[in-house]
Amino acid sequence: MQSLPPLNITSNEHWKLQVYYVSSHGERKVKPGWFTNSSGAALEFQVNSSFAGHASARVQLVLHYTRSYDGWGRAELCCASGCECQCRQLDAHKEGTEKTSLIEGVTVAITQSAQCVMRLRTLPESSSGGHKFKLSSVMVRAEDDGPEGVETVARRQLGGRRRAAEGKRVQ
Repeated sequence: MQSLPPLNITSNEHWKLQVYYVSSHGERKVKPGWFTNSSGAALEFQVNSSFAGHASARVQLVLHYTRSYDGWGRAELCCASGCECQCRQLDAHKEGTEKTSLIEGVTVAITQSAQCVMRLRTLPESSSGGHKFKLSSVMVRAEDDGPEGVETVARRQLGGRRRAAEGKRVQ
């Protein structure tokens, strides 16, 4: 497996880098990500959302996080400095009786900036009563109008692991 470039963490309050997850059967699985179990925990990371040669491109930050069934909370993703975006609330609690976890993706439009700082903060409200939250990976991509419609013209993925032979993310 090949590692992706790490997230450039600029501020960390009550988050930890978690590489392994232990299943309910005691099995250790590689599932890297930034994890917290605290209300009000804040993680700031810097991304380069500037794409030379694509000044008119629409830029999006794509964030992947865990959604699960037991004790998972809510967080808010906002631009902290260097760029602009609309804040987005994320709910990591998965309703229902099925005891499975999955990786959810959310897309946020951001302005181009070589030093865009994003803030992910867990919220005091929770639909499950808990505050667990895990950030799995971040990608920045630029889209522009092409001859056949909208197309991705460039992208950068940060954090997580990739299978070198297949080019697939390991969830």
